[in-house]
Amino acid sequence: MKQVLVRTAKGNPAVRVLDGRFMAIEQAMGMPKGREAGARYLRDFLEEMKASGFLERSLAASGQKDAEIAPAAR
Repeated sequence: MKQVLVRTAKGNPAVRVLDGRFMAIEQAMGMPKGREAGARYLRDFLEEMKASGFLERSLAASGQKDAEIAPAAR
């Protein structure tokens, strides 16, 4: 995790952490085929969680301040 590297670099003047990132971990959710209503509900639920700021607050509360959330589609 980048946070660990940043903390370590602050205590060691011989090292530095480069800006930006070199990879991203994309998360996904799925539904069985034929479950259109469930897929629609899941998609709407995730969009609402993003739009309301719930995901951002949850990540911050768990100490994951560097994580990025895809913007809400709406």
